Amino acid sequence: MVPFLKAAQYEPKSPNEHVEGVSVILPLEGRSGYVFVLAYLGKKNPDNEILLQLLSDHTHRLAGSFGKDANAQHRFEQFLGALNETISQTVREGRFSVPIQNFHAIVGIICEDRMFLSGTGELSALFLHRKPSQRYQVFNLFRGIQTEQSLPTWEKPFAVVLDGDLEDGDVFCVSQKDLQRFISTDDLNSILTALPPKSATEKIRQYFGANDGLLLLIIKAESAISMVPESYAKPLSDVSIDSFVRGQDETSRLLDDQKPDLVGFFKMHTLFFFKKLTERSRILTDLQRGEPRRKILFKLLLSVGHNLWKTIRHTFKGISFATTTLIHKERRTSFLQSIPTIPARIKQIWLVQIQRFKSLPNRTKRFVLLFVGLLLILVIGLTLLSRMRSASETQKQFEQKISTIQDVIDRAGGAMIYRDENQARTLYQQATSLIQQIPITKPTDQDAVNKLTKNIETAMNELRHVVTIPNPALLAKLDTGSAEQKGVRMVRSGALFYAIDASQIIWQIDPATKQTKTLSPNPISTEPIVDVSEEDGHIFALSRGNQIYDINVKTAEVSTVSITHSSNDAIVSLLAYASRLYVLRQSANNTDAEIIKFTKSSTGYGSGTSWISSKTKALQNPRALTIDGSLYVLYGTENVSRFQNGAEVGWQLGIVEPVLTEPTRIWTDANSAFLYILEPISKRLIVYNKATGAFVTQYTSETFTALADVLVDEKTQTIYLLSGADIYTISAGHLKH
Repeated sequence: MVPFLKAAQYEPKSPNEHVEGVSVILPLEGRSGYVFVLAYLGKKNPDNEILLQLLSDHTHRLAGSFGKDANAQHRFEQFLGALNETISQTVREGRFSVPIQNFHAIVGIICEDRMFLSGTGELSALFLHRKPSQRYQVFNLFRGIQTEQSLPTWEKPFAVVLDGDLEDGDVFCVSQKDLQRFISTDDLNSILTALPPKSATEKIRQYFGANDGLLLLIIKAESAISMVPESYAKPLSDVSIDSFVRGQDETSRLLDDQKPDLVGFFKMHTLFFFKKLTERSRILTDLQRGEPRRKILFKLLLSVGHNLWKTIRHTFKGISFATTTLIHKERRTSFLQSIPTIPARIKQIWLVQIQRFKSLPNRTKRFVLLFVGLLLILVIGLTLLSRMRSASETQKQFEQKISTIQDVIDRAGGAMIYRDENQARTLYQQATSLIQQIPITKPTDQDAVNKLTKNIETAMNELRHVVTIPNPALLAKLDTGSAEQKGVRMVRSGALFYAIDASQIIWQIDPATKQTKTLSPNPISTEPIVDVSEEDGHIFALSRGNQIYDINVKTAEVSTVSITHSSNDAIVSLLAYASRLYVLRQSANNTDAEIIKFTKSSTGYGSGTSWISSKTKALQNPRALTIDGSLYVLYGTENVSRFQNGAEVGWQLGIVEPVLTEPTRIWTDANSAFLYILEPISKRLIVYNKATGAFVTQYTSETFTALADVLVDEKTQTIYLLSGADIYTISAGHLKH
């Protein structure tokens, strides 16, 4: 039986009893239990109030959000994780400065017959357990905490969790005073076990001086209130109540006599029906006359045998007739000709039966109709009962499966609190597999499954380090006033951005004023632009026909860049860097690619030279390249190769979920520690650590419907994304850690 819990805390009666601490005990919302905190900071400090208020706020939040179906252990672990994180974050931000040696606190939750608590420092936490012999065993719970806890730190002040069962008669008492030193053991045990918690707090307070500050919490588990024996003398009030109840029952009975009795109606007619059956039954008549039982049994067997013989005879006769009809041509023809008349014959038989029914006496017709009605009610009732039982069993199984899945999700949430991402990922995958096996029979079941799926997806996004941007800020729009222009590539020159749209028009964007204008009204090429790069105020644009254009952003002049290359190989990307042009050239059969370097001279760029001197594998299906001193080539579905001085160096991307399938752009520069890869099909930008290749985070938004290019300004921690005719900005949150 779950014990009945009583709790109390000492409340100071005057300002002279002030103590540098706080004690809070609150009932759990919707459950039998309490959540409590008692903290003592010893010396006065202006920052004490911040820490004490933080503890009080978290305790009130836990008590107010504790649902009737909540798992006490899981909620307490979540509470501790959030409390430790908030305290450590507040310390790191320098919001308060309190030595950890001065911090003595205990937090806990008692829910029904289970208790969970954690603490730090030195407090008096006594637990009195009542044995079957009615004797008490006293435990100092803080000794257990101090034994398991290493040196306390602000990174995780509440590091040890104690749990146990609470039984009838058990008492839990916590105070910043060493109660066993001020009060004798016998007196203290007697006070805690014999008095209610409220009286016990007042009694203990009398052992200390009038101006001594005291923090004290007492929680006591008592058995349910027993029933009062029946042998006690009834007061007049009880007699009056009994008389009133009897009178009320008598009035109800008299009123019921005046109501229509549908059950009595059916009972009367049913008895009458069976009475008529009994009168017309020869067997029952013989029994009533006292005929020998052997003679009655013989008649019964004779009647059953006679009816069975008639049934068998007619069956074989029918089979014989059917066989003869099929064998003889004349009978077969006659039978086939009679088939169209079957409906009319059936109708005639039906009409005859109806006429016979009408010719029956009214009493007989009433009995037949009653019997048919009762039979229909019985069949319908049994059918509904079977369906209700089946639906109830199905719903019970569904709820059990949902409960199992929720338990797995709770365990995964606990693993995330302790930063065990591998265990959390495994548990969430297990929960997803269980959800897929649940049969859906009604819309409410689908809603419950959708809710669990959404919770798992949210948690998995956290494990995958997915940052969802619901409404990214719009910086500019490529709009001529009459029509939007879809952007294909974007570069930066100085403080301005330049975008090339699908009509090969160059747009100038000022991020400070958010103003856009065309650099020139005329397109720079008749062919689509596939890549752009910028150096020293010049934009180099690569067309689909392998033609490179040089655009001076100051004068808007466009000139062609003459380079010598194989006409059979397609150029998929280019870079302008240190007065050189690097082009990524794809082989004719798309089995490999190479980087050609063109050096600028007084007469142009001339013939290029192959830049790659060694590599470990073919660059099949090349997509883009970027440079920061090293060259990075994006190719295939999720491959990036790094080259230094023409030679490939050992380096690879870390694992990201979901895996890359169709990346299109890659970006970095000499000042960035990160590598950015754009994948339009999944509406996301993935960030990697450039030094190690490790995955860092990924940004996504439903707004990114047509991602085309990306630029990053790490000084302002801003990411610029070209999507269709829009240029969006998002905050680079990974740069803030």
